[in-house]
Amino acid sequence: LAILDELQARHPLSPFAGEAAYYRGLLLLTLERPDEAVPLLEQAAAREGLVPALRANALRLLALRQRNNREPDRAAESLRAIERLSSRDALRDDELLW
Repeated sequence: LAILDELQARHPLSPFAGEAAYYRGLLLLTLERPDEAVPLLEQAAAREGLVPALRANALRLLALRQRNNREPDRAAESLRAIERLSSRDALRDDELLW
């Protein structure tokens, strides 16, 4: 985590900044620090240069967090963003039903 923090601090415009934000967010979720993870996952999801699969996963994690926080409108928007990014096929059955 410290290495990714330093990378983002020293090189915020790096082509790898999106990946750094994504993986920092994942690590923070693993460490049960979701309030710190969410802004990083939002950053990663917004990075057009980030691999679409990573952007979609960031959006998926955000949607899950938003559903757990009883924010259905925000969760639905995150799922729609996955659909716009990839296609409806990128959504899982439970996400389509939700």
